[in-house]
Amino acid sequence: MKTNKKTRYNTAIIHCSLNVKVTFTKLTHKIMDDQLINILQQINSNLHQSCWEIILGIINIVVLMATLIFLIKYTIETEKTRKQITKQTEIAQMPIMLMFIRKIADNPRQEQTLRNKFLIHINAEQKSNFFITLRNTGNGTAFNVKMESDKFEIVDYKTRFYAPHKDEHPIKISPKNNLGDLNNSKVTISCDDYLGKERKFEYQIIDVKDRRIKYVN
Repeated sequence: MKTNKKTRYNTAIIHCSLNVKVTFTKLTHKIMDDQLINILQQINSNLHQSCWEIILGIINIVVLMATLIFLIKYTIETEKTRKQITKQTEIAQMPIMLMFIRKIADNPRQEQTLRNKFLIHINAEQKSNFFITLRNTGNGTAFNVKMESDKFEIVDYKTRFYAPHKDEHPIKISPKNNLGDLNNSKVTISCDDYLGKERKFEYQIIDVKDRRIKYVN
């Protein structure tokens, strides 16, 4: 009897130990499962948040790039507009020097003055009936007017200041050899505008006696 009681007691202890172990194992597994689930949920939340942060970052970069491109384009267009306005203002205010060949018979009131001073000299003793004049037809004043040519020499200027839309002023020249040397000669007229910028105008004398001149550049 004592042996049976002892056996039953041991068996009960073993069963109890097994039940505790199983319960502990289940509890441990449950705790681990909960922790794993929490970890997975946190990872998923972090991934979800990271994806949105990446998307928002990309959107910000795209917006910044679009803004930068717009600002660059706006700056370029503004600079082009400014240059066009400046150029148009310069053109509107620039002097335009025209060259003419006149004959003394066309200017009887100035005949004496022109004959004595501004008629084209064929040589030291002989003068022609022709003289050269310049006129400023632009809207801006011409300063420091100068004429140059490889076929004749400039002897004298009546003036080197030309107001816009005013009278013609004669220039005294002297051919290097004879009057015919002036034909097909190129003439450069330069002046400064109100900004101090040099302006150049090129002409070609086709025929002096026919008083034909061609604008070159």
